Amino acid sequence: MMKDRLVALAAGVASAMLLLLALTGLPIAMLFLYTVPLPLYLIGLRQGLSGLILAGAIGTVVAGMVSGTIVAALGFLLLFAAPALTLVHHALLSRTGGDGRKEWYPPGWLAGWLAAMAAMSLIVLDIALMGDGGGDGGGLEGHISRTLPEALERLTGGNTPPDLLQRTELWIGVFPAMLACAWIGAGALNAGVAQNVLQKGAKALRPTPEYTLIEAPFWVLYALAAAAFLALVGPGTLDYLGRNLAIIFAMPYFFVGLATVHVLARRAKARLGVLVTFYILLIFLGLVGMFAVSALGLAEQFLRLRRKWPSTRGA
Repeated sequence: MMKDRLVALAAGVASAMLLLLALTGLPIAMLFLYTVPLPLYLIGLRQGLSGLILAGAIGTVVAGMVSGTIVAALGFLLLFAAPALTLVHHALLSRTGGDGRKEWYPPGWLAGWLAAMAAMSLIVLDIALMGDGGGDGGGLEGHISRTLPEALERLTGGNTPPDLLQRTELWIGVFPAMLACAWIGAGALNAGVAQNVLQKGAKALRPTPEYTLIEAPFWVLYALAAAAFLALVGPGTLDYLGRNLAIIFAMPYFFVGLATVHVLARRAKARLGVLVTFYILLIFLGLVGMFAVSALGLAEQFLRLRRKWPSTRGA
C-alpha cells in the first residue's frame, strides 16, 4: 500500500515537472507538453482512481509551488489531472453482458468524453471572454484576433514574413479547434500508450480494447450537426464558436477513420508501407487530411465497411 502511494506521488511530481519544462519557453521543451498526462494515465490505469487522485493532487501542488503561480497549478488541474480522472473513471467501468462475459467501457465513448470536455471548455471560455471588447469585438474570436498576431510579432521580433501573416489569418478562424484537437489527440495517445505498457507488464486493471473496432457514440452525430448548423446560421460570433465546435466533435470520427484505414491496410501485402504512406500524407495535409479521415469515419458509422473487411488483430 505504501509503495503504491509513493509511486503515485512520484507520478504526480513527474507529470508536473513535464509541464514546467514545457513552460520554460524553449522550442524543444514544448514537446514535453504532449507527455504531461502520461504518468497520470499510467497510475490511473494501474492503481485506479485512488492512486490517480493522489497523483493529480500532488502534481497540482508541485506545479503551483515550483512555478510560484496559481495559473500553472490551475492549468495542471484543469487541463491534465481532471480530464485524466474523468477518462480513467469511465475506462474502468464494466458490466456483465448477456453471455456472462465482462464488457468494458468502449474506447469510442472515451473519445467522446474527450471531445465533450474540450467543447465545454471552449464554450465556457467564450462566455468568459464575452466582455473582452476591443476593435475586433468580444468573445473568443475577438480575443484571438487580437492576441495571435501580437504573439506572432513577439516571436519573430516584429519581422513576420507576409506569407506567415496570411496563414495566421486562416489560423484565427480555427485556432481554438486546432488546440483542442491537439489536446484530444495527446490525451488519447497517452492513455493508449499507458494501457499498452501496463498490459505488457500484466499490470493493467482492464484489458486493452480492439482499437480497430472503435465506434463513436451516437450523441456525437447530433452534437456535430448542431455545431455545423450554428456555424452556418449562428448570429454574431456564434458562427465562430459553431465552426470550432464542429471540428472538435469531428475528432471521434477521426479515430474511427484511422481504425478503418488500419483495417483496410491489413488487406494489403505491403501493410507497413501503406500505413507509413498514409501517416506521411496525413501530416503533410494537416487539417485537410484530418477532415478527410473524419469524413471516412463518419461514413464508416453508416456503411460498416470494416464488417466487410474481416481481419485479425495486429495492425
